[in-house]
Amino acid sequence: MNKKNVLRLAASLLVVASISAHAATISPAGVPFSATGTMVLRAGLAAPTCTVSMSGLVTADGSQAVVNSVSISGDGRCGGSRVKNLPWTIQPTSSSSAFISGVAIDVGLSRCGPSTVSAQWNNSTNTLSATGQPMGGNCTMQVLTLSPNPAFTFSDKFAGE
Repeated sequence: MNKKNVLRLAASLLVVASISAHAATISPAGVPFSATGTMVLRAGLAAPTCTVSMSGLVTADGSQAVVNSVSISGDGRCGGSRVKNLPWTIQPTSSSSAFISGVAIDVGLSRCGPSTVSAQWNNSTNTLSATGQPMGGNCTMQVLTLSPNPAFTFSDKFAGE
């Protein structure tokens, strides 16, 4: 390998290392949690406002929250929604954002997901929220707002901290 290629490889590895050295965490770590809130999932023409409740466990290292149980209730199509693909994971990407992975819900004949929903996090209000997220299957997560208990704190973390 010539000197230019070695330098390019070294520079590429440095960029990858700096990107992977940054992570975010959830605290408190290693604890069970519950979360409740509101969801508006457009499936076809219907977009009912539903109550969503979930529970799970924040991993011991705080790298994610694993959602093991989800229930959806409310009028109309809310009660007929069927949650699929558990567990879902909430992965913080910064102190103010997260991905919710594996989200899948059947509403009537519509299969929504599995999808990764991009969400915003607010430490001061203890709120995870998402708007306008495509879910596949002619579905859109128009609104999702969740408040966990115990309250979460998302923190940026760099390698070596």
